[in-house]
Amino acid sequence: RDIHPRVRRQRQMCIRDRANDDIFNLTLINKNHPLEKKDKLNKYERKELESFNSKKFVEKNILSIASVYEDIHEFFIPVRLDYRGRLYCMTSYLNYQSTELAKSLLMFSKGEKILKTDVNSMNYLKIFGANCYGNKIDKKSIIDRIKWVDDNELNIRNFHNGELIKSADSKFLFIAFCFEYNRWLNSMNDGKGEYLKTYLPIQLDATCNGYQHLTMLGLDDDLSKYLNLKESTVNDVPEDFYGVISNLIKTYFNNKLSDENLTDNDRDMYKRLSELTIQRNVIKKTIMTIPYNASMLSGIQYLKEDFVFDGKVADINKSNCKDNIEKIDNKYDEELNINKELDYLTTESLDSTDASKDTKSKYDKGYKVWFRSIKDENVRLQSQDFVCLCKAIHHVITNEFLSLRNLVNYLKKVAEICCILHISIPWLLPTGLTANQSYMKIKNIRFQPLNFSNKKFLLKIADHNTYDKNKQVRSLMPNLIHSLDATSLIILLHNYFDSSNAHNIYAIHDCFASTANNMTKIVELLKISYLSLYGDENYLMKFDKNIRNTIKNQIGDDFDEDQLKISYSLNNKVINITYPDVNEIFRKNYNIELIKKSAYIIN
Repeated sequence: RDIHPRVRRQRQMCIRDRANDDIFNLTLINKNHPLEKKDKLNKYERKELESFNSKKFVEKNILSIASVYEDIHEFFIPVRLDYRGRLYCMTSYLNYQSTELAKSLLMFSKGEKILKTDVNSMNYLKIFGANCYGNKIDKKSIIDRIKWVDDNELNIRNFHNGELIKSADSKFLFIAFCFEYNRWLNSMNDGKGEYLKTYLPIQLDATCNGYQHLTMLGLDDDLSKYLNLKESTVNDVPEDFYGVISNLIKTYFNNKLSDENLTDNDRDMYKRLSELTIQRNVIKKTIMTIPYNASMLSGIQYLKEDFVFDGKVADINKSNCKDNIEKIDNKYDEELNINKELDYLTTESLDSTDASKDTKSKYDKGYKVWFRSIKDENVRLQSQDFVCLCKAIHHVITNEFLSLRNLVNYLKKVAEICCILHISIPWLLPTGLTANQSYMKIKNIRFQPLNFSNKKFLLKIADHNTYDKNKQVRSLMPNLIHSLDATSLIILLHNYFDSSNAHNIYAIHDCFASTANNMTKIVELLKISYLSLYGDENYLMKFDKNIRNTIKNQIGDDFDEDQLKISYSLNNKVINITYPDVNEIFRKNYNIELIKKSAYIIN
């Protein structure tokens, strides 16, 4: 898409203006971390400092590139398609899929005329501003968000005072909104015609997009009501799936406390977690990545992002315990490594064991590692608590929502069967693209190329005769969801460009951006995209049919589709396999036509 940074001087001043500390302090450019003055750092402090310097480096590059393109009227950002149909920007740092700072500096190069009296477009701008401000305003009804902007008009007009900016969740994007909102207000009295030309991308997100696709695949009414896939109005408060999961997790921990056989360590842990006010932002990333089969290790790391190492190691009544932080640096890593076998979202491992059983023995040596919340220093958790919390999230999701559990098991079984039969996993998308998943086993070969040196090199070579079963199983669900996400976007774009002369739009996977006058159209076209995917014939039925045909082409009559039985001779052995029944997934109690009446399919 033809977009350019429009890094106007007043916007740069908003970021770099030394006269206003509240605005200037938003960037890390001239900041130093307190840990830079410390002579010796432990492992956690080193990671904290590395993270700070990395963010600072990215910001410097973004602003440097923006300053180069500041006076260029228009430039193009090249994108690429992966094999699933997903779009990715190919340029680094300054692109619309980059950080908040980068997104706030970019505007469309071709403006669109909007009537100054267009209340609907003005309201979308207000919704965008309220969402950027956050602080739970973005979780209120559309009407309440619009009202919040109206009530705070004076501070938005005078946003340089920093009153709203310092408390905004997305500070840079909120500043971009303030500039545009002031342009709009000023244009009402400038006597320069009835139109305003706008260049600002209004960004609105789909609600838990991965779960939305899973819900529509399984036609699950229970999940749909939490994902804004049902009838709602602008006066209703949008459903918050993360908040629902948070409450279920709290119930889970309270139920655990009723077990009389708990050890003292487990009881303390469950009590600590049950009393914790689980903020949605803490668990959001872990929950959000479950449909994409993010590993348990990744989930734990996401939970830790809002915490810092406390610098204290508590004695748990072991006479030989020493407060030696370096000794326990690898201890936490060991604790995380035990969860690498739980990468795939499955139910057996979570149902059959206690959530903290794997970590209990790690504390017999006498050390406890504490972490403190960045936002509330009174909230302190041990490293085992993050493991337990992550397992609780997986447990709640797989046990509360049966269709999701059945869908996970269905895709897992399909992938396993394809691996046994030594075939790849293809699926045809409505766009005409065929995705083909074929992860092969990797062989590690060490060799010594130089006679005069003992140094050896490691080569990773794909074994084209053997599929990597674990990766095939683990990757099918996320790749399928990503491809459906990309398909809905392509259908939307096709209809968008065919329906009008509009040219301003970009997408960050499940986040859609255009000028304010086009947002109503995008919302309606997204509903049409979903209906075309999951309406008359649900896509999962087409996926299943495609997989069956692939197997049939491979083994012929050895696959009895009526009985869902596979009897296949492999290496002089007869393998008997039961193919999963896709019909067992469908709850069939969800009327997908209800999304037409949803006010919050894009929030």
